[in-house]
Amino acid sequence: MNLYTAVVTSVSDPLDPTLIWCRILGSELGADEGIPVLYTTPFSRNGKGNGGGGLTAYPTRGDLVLIAQADNDVTFFYMSTITGLATSSLENGITNYPSDKDLASHDIGKRTISLRDNVGGMFALVEKSSDLVKKSYAVISNGPESITLNRQYQNESIHLRTRGGDTQIRMNGPRKFSGVDHGPGSLLVQGERNTVLKSKKGNVRVEAAAEARSIMIKNNAQFIGMNVSNATDPFSGQVTVESLYNQICLRTYGYGQFSNPNNGIFLQAGLTPVVAVPDPSVKARYPLGGAIQTHAANINQVIAGGPTPYPGVRVDGNTGVIDIQGSVINLNAIGAVNINGLSINMQNDVAGAPITPLPTNLDAQPPVPGAG
Repeated sequence: MNLYTAVVTSVSDPLDPTLIWCRILGSELGADEGIPVLYTTPFSRNGKGNGGGGLTAYPTRGDLVLIAQADNDVTFFYMSTITGLATSSLENGITNYPSDKDLASHDIGKRTISLRDNVGGMFALVEKSSDLVKKSYAVISNGPESITLNRQYQNESIHLRTRGGDTQIRMNGPRKFSGVDHGPGSLLVQGERNTVLKSKKGNVRVEAAAEARSIMIKNNAQFIGMNVSNATDPFSGQVTVESLYNQICLRTYGYGQFSNPNNGIFLQAGLTPVVAVPDPSVKARYPLGGAIQTHAANINQVIAGGPTPYPGVRVDGNTGVIDIQGSVINLNAIGAVNINGLSINMQNDVAGAPITPLPTNLDAQPPVPGAG
């Protein structure tokens, strides 16, 4: 076997994309255009012409390389690229020819190092440069599923996707402005069917910082009979918040110069949305079952802040007594006000139990910065 040092003169052959062209140093063989040299790879099961699998790292025009010619073959084979040495015999020109997916694409502006197996698994480092665009990314894939690390300026992202892309996680960098996803500095978690966020031994926390905007939990699913995919689910469109062994606390504060003067907790049910331009194709259907219910096993009460005694309403599920307490109680109705009972006492000497807030774990929470 003979070994030669050579300079790469071309990495794009229109007839065989696995060929590179080299000029052997100190030899007239092949003259200026060089001789055809077959690229070699540690593993390939695809046959000649497809670039094969395994590790591919094509040299670039002007690189100093080591090529070989076996004793039983007239073909020249690429062995490796020589580093630490330089040659000025050729001007550094076009970038080297890649092999990330399809060598036959003849994309001479792409540089790739890729590792593949024979069942579709792949790891690739890709760089593609031109006068208009520069792309740089890494891909880990097992075929239909892939992880892409995009390092292109103003397009930085980490993308994990499954077959078809309906289930994916995407994290965008702070300069990500291209594309149709959720903008710079964003995290998208999307499941084609069920999406579960679960902690087995710790806390699950969803938090928006001081400069953030809002937190929204929204269910766009339609009611049974209107959504074919949920035709067997009578709870389609429902939003449920449950705590099996403790309390559910909803809090809003109104302190500081940046607080909303109209802050509060608002519950709405069965309200007809205000539409600027009604859609004539949609048949009008007004909600008939809009209701707000609060159920409790023992005490159900609504209390407003203020000096004691607290104004409010309390329903005792054990005794069936309803207490209404306030400095002034007004009952107004367009029609009649009906009061029925076995006995009706006016100025009853026996006053009901005073309404006081029931204990909660709100005070047991960590203090809110600035609230004191």
